[in-house]
Amino acid sequence: MLYFSAHWCPPCQRFTPKLIEFYNSMKDHGKHDFELIFVSFDKNENEFKEYTSEMPWPCLPFGSDTKDTLGRKYEAEGIPHLVVVDENGEVITKDGVDGVRSDESGERYPWKPKSLSELWPEKILTKSGLVDSSTLDDKYLMLYFSAHWCPPCRSFTPVLSKAYTKLKAERDDFEVRCAISCFFMSCSSVVMCP
Repeated sequence: MLYFSAHWCPPCQRFTPKLIEFYNSMKDHGKHDFELIFVSFDKNENEFKEYTSEMPWPCLPFGSDTKDTLGRKYEAEGIPHLVVVDENGEVITKDGVDGVRSDESGERYPWKPKSLSELWPEKILTKSGLVDSSTLDDKYLMLYFSAHWCPPCRSFTPVLSKAYTKLKAERDDFEVRCAISCFFMSCSSVVMCP
C-alpha cells in the first residue's frame, strides 16, 4: 500500500490514526502479507518528523523525488490517498481510504473492485421490455451515464441516439445501455466495456 498524506492536512490528521489502528491490527493478526509505505506531501522536514513519529510503517525520505513520480502514477490528486497495489505495482484499488473506513477489520482487504460481470444485472430494460442480459454476450458494451436534469446530457443524448442508429444499421456487435446518473456522478459519460 502507498499512503499519500501530510501533517498540514486536517482530513489526513483524522484518517491517519484509523490507518495506524488498521495496520497494527492486520499485522498483529497476520491476516495478510502486506506493507504500507508513507509518501509525504509535508512542506518541511520538522512537520514530516512530527507526523511520522507515530507511524509504524516505512516512509520515503522527506523531499524524495520519488514522491512526485508516485503521486502522478497513482493519481494522488487529493490527500489522504491510499492506494493498494499488487507485487508488480499494479493498482488493485485507489480507494483504500474508503476501504479502511468501511472495513475496519480488513475482512474484504485488499478491496478489489467488483468486475462488471459481478455488478451487472440479470435483466436489462429495452424498448420491448425486460430481457436477459445474455443478449449482450459477445458484444462491445457502451455504458452511458446520464440524467434528464443535466443540460449537457440533454444536448448529447440526441447526438448519441443518432450515432447509435447509424452504427446499428452497419454492424451488430455493440450495444449502448443507459444508466441513470445520481448527483454525485459526472454527466454525459460513455464508458466502453469489451
